[in-house]
Amino acid sequence: MIVLFKVSTREKFSPFIPGPETAGYFNAWRFGIAKVPDQDFGRGVENCFKCPCCERILPTVFAEADHLFPKSALLQALTGATYAGWRRFTELANEANKKDNYVSPDGNVANLKLGKSVLRLPDYDNLTGILTDNSDEGYELIKAIYTTPDAIEKDYDSDEVKVAHWSMSGIQNDSGIVLDNSGTEILFADLAAFDITNIAFLCSVCNQAKNKDFFPAHKGFRTRINQQKQLVHITKGSIMLSNSGNTYIEQRN
Repeated sequence: MIVLFKVSTREKFSPFIPGPETAGYFNAWRFGIAKVPDQDFGRGVENCFKCPCCERILPTVFAEADHLFPKSALLQALTGATYAGWRRFTELANEANKKDNYVSPDGNVANLKLGKSVLRLPDYDNLTGILTDNSDEGYELIKAIYTTPDAIEKDYDSDEVKVAHWSMSGIQNDSGIVLDNSGTEILFADLAAFDITNIAFLCSVCNQAKNKDFFPAHKGFRTRINQQKQLVHITKGSIMLSNSGNTYIEQRN
């Protein structure tokens, strides 16, 4: 997992999702999608990005952060979970990630990719924190990560980026983790929801339409999560139902 944290003057860690203006640098960093130059769409030169679904080039004002594995499913699986529940969730995610191929909705076996990356459930065993003390919604942070090779692979510290690595087994309480001196606990469900390895920026139209081939199937993972006794609050058959549909690419005369 990789989570962005705003760090206050009191050393309190608050997780956040990067803002839409980071979309160009974020998709380039995470998925190898070419960073497009700024363009003028009629309101002056502004930041742009390429939507990984329809491949349109758009101003970042139209970018929306979307969870690859649905946020609703994560919250449903992990809200109220203890560390034992988190561990079982992690084990099942790791097991699902060992599969090289996924069965697509039409029954064919295919590697599901976004850009150059095969989609996987996140690594829930370890946490990488990217820390900032500014409030620009992560723009300079993501830009610095994109332009700094291997910055997140090690403990890294600069004016723009500070990276720290933790093993989940070393920072967990029974219901979450504690990273800062204030003793503030971040619940497991919130931690998973803010994990940016599970985020992509789509255009607003594609985010609403969805793409049935864009999201990881993980059918076995979904079924087995539903069967877990530790996660008794999960309603059978209700996890991860809605992330399907066609990407909007049609052109009308």
